[in-house]
Amino acid sequence: MKFNFEELRKDKRLLLVSSDERLAKISNKYYSKKKKYKTESALTPDQVLDKVEKFLPQVVLMSFNITRKNNVKNLIKDIKAIDKDCNIILFAREEDSELIKDSWKMGAFFFIRQGAPLSVIVPEVERAFDDYFARIQFRYLRNFVFVLMPFSNSFNDIYHLAIKQAVESCGLFCQRVDEQHFTESILEMIISNIKRARFIIADMTNCNPNVFYEVGYAHALEKPIIFLTQDDPNKIPFDLKQKPHIVYNEKEIRILKTDLEERLKGLLEQEIGLI
Repeated sequence: MKFNFEELRKDKRLLLVSSDERLAKISNKYYSKKKKYKTESALTPDQVLDKVEKFLPQVVLMSFNITRKNNVKNLIKDIKAIDKDCNIILFAREEDSELIKDSWKMGAFFFIRQGAPLSVIVPEVERAFDDYFARIQFRYLRNFVFVLMPFSNSFNDIYHLAIKQAVESCGLFCQRVDEQHFTESILEMIISNIKRARFIIADMTNCNPNVFYEVGYAHALEKPIIFLTQDDPNKIPFDLKQKPHIVYNEKEIRILKTDLEERLKGLLEQEIGLI
C-alpha cells in the first residue's frame, strides 16, 4: 500500500446531486473547469447510489429536493453504507432543524441554504475535502508500521513473506522507505516515518550501522520497537541485549511470521490495557 498524500489530495472527486438537470450541468462545468475537480452528476436517488459505488466521490453536494423529505435520511444511510468516509453536503431552501439534525446523525457533513453564493459554497466544499483527507491520513498513520532493515536483496523474502504478512494479519500495514515516493533526502524521509509510525520493526542482523542509527532515534522518541536478528544472541551488542529479540533463521520464514504476529498482538493488547 503506497500513499503520497500530496498526490492523493489532487484527486478530488465531487458528485453533484440535483433534480434540476440544467443546474447540475452548470455546476459540473464550474467545478471541473475552475476547481479542477473530477465531477459527475446524478438526478435521481438510484443514480446517486450507482455513482457513489462506481465513481467513489469523496464529497457529495446534494439537494434535499432529490427525493421526498422522509427519504433523505435513508438515502444518506445508503450512501454511507457504500462509503462511510464520503462527506455529504446538503442543500435546502428552508432550514428544517429536525431534518437537519436527523441528517447529521445519519452522517451528513453539514447544511447550506439553497441559493447561497459560490463564495459561501466553495469554501464549504473545500472544507469537506480537507476533512475527508484528514481522516484518511489519520487512519493511515494510526495503522502504520515502519520497517528498518538493511538495503539488500537477501532481505526481500524476509520482508515480503514474513514481516509484511505478519503485520497485515494484525490489521496493520507496513512499509520500508524504498517503497515510498518522496522528494526530501532519504534520511529525512526515514526520520519522518519513524515519527509517524505506531510501531517500529527493526532487523538488527549484521549490526548494520544505518539501522542502529535509526533505532537510536526511534528509541529517543519512545517508539515501541520489535527487534529481529539472524545473529547469535550472544553477539547482540551490549546496549541492546536487555531488549527482547526475535531470533530467526532465514530458511524458516514461516516461523518468523508466526513469532512476529504474536509480538504485534502483544503490543496491541498492551495498548488496550493502557487505555
